[in-house]
Amino acid sequence: MKRQKPESLNDVLGRFLQTYSLDSPLAEHRLILQWESIVGSDVARKTTSIYINGGVLHVRLSSPALRTSILMQRQDIVRRLNASVGDIVVSDLRLI
Repeated sequence: MKRQKPESLNDVLGRFLQTYSLDSPLAEHRLILQWESIVGSDVARKTTSIYINGGVLHVRLSSPALRTSILMQRQDIVRRLNASVGDIVVSDLRLI
């Protein structure tokens, strides 16, 4: 019996996640966890709901003033969130 070349655990887990289509949900979860570090603790405290549906990040804020500020920075926030997880997970941010 021929011995196979050893693989790193990272490679094996990555292949497992791809095989069972778990890599996208995991990346989405990691992106949501990065919300506070990207927008800051003040905005995070005013965030009442956050989820991803169809590649769009949906965020509910309790402050109308923050809504305007976030809308003006929307593209930059999306870019920074995607960069934080190393993949293009969301294409847009919508305030609900």
